[in-house]
Amino acid sequence: MPAIEHVVQTAYAKYVDRIGKPPGPMLDDYTTRVAEGSVRVLEDARGLAGILVVLPQAGYLLLENIAVAPERQGEGIGRRLLAAAESEALQRGFDELRLYPTFSGFPARLDVIFRPCGLSGNKIRSQPPR
Repeated sequence: MPAIEHVVQTAYAKYVDRIGKPPGPMLDDYTTRVAEGSVRVLEDARGLAGILVVLPQAGYLLLENIAVAPERQGEGIGRRLLAAAESEALQRGFDELRLYPTFSGFPARLDVIFRPCGLSGNKIRSQPPR
């Protein structure tokens, strides 16, 4: 659990000043998330590169959290995690992912962020902030 929490804390730290409080993922209980089977990790020879938390909901898969270790950002880790979330959604019979915004301008940036991954705003929707 410490490695998962470290990735989340360091990945989201830059948003604390921007939104004026720790984002929800920084406050989550990862022991519980792992126990309930909601956490996916991406590890390689260099260690834990990123994590994904997915929660099935009625009619969609909620991408609760996607976090990439800051020293691994820019390596395509986020894209791989997002592809894993999409694959899991399809395997579970969902054709929609939803997620929480963590920064201002989120809706306008949906396509900028997700189009390179082959996804678009009609497949990924923003949930109200928590």
